[in-house]
Amino acid sequence: MKTTAAFLFFFVAFASYLFAQRGMKTIEQPISEKRVALVIGNGAYKESPLKNPTNDANAIASVLKELGFKVLSKTNVNQKDLKRAIREFGQEIKG
Repeated sequence: MKTTAAFLFFFVAFASYLFAQRGMKTIEQPISEKRVALVIGNGAYKESPLKNPTNDANAIASVLKELGFKVLSKTNVNQKDLKRAIREFGQEIKG
């Protein structure tokens, strides 16, 4: 439970930061560094499904794309697919 609460806190803080950035002037020079993000939104839990994680993940992915990130976005994935997404992200950041 503490891990979930910590993750949710980080997620909300990061989302707030990104949404605040939307109002700022865009960078006029191209970014030479590679920017990659992995966004996960799981809410389809069997006993207690959540509506917002998928919506939040899609919103964050959209903002990150606007900021020049290549986004690997996954929603409602099982453990096998989550591990696959993490491996794919690892390969992407290695170049």
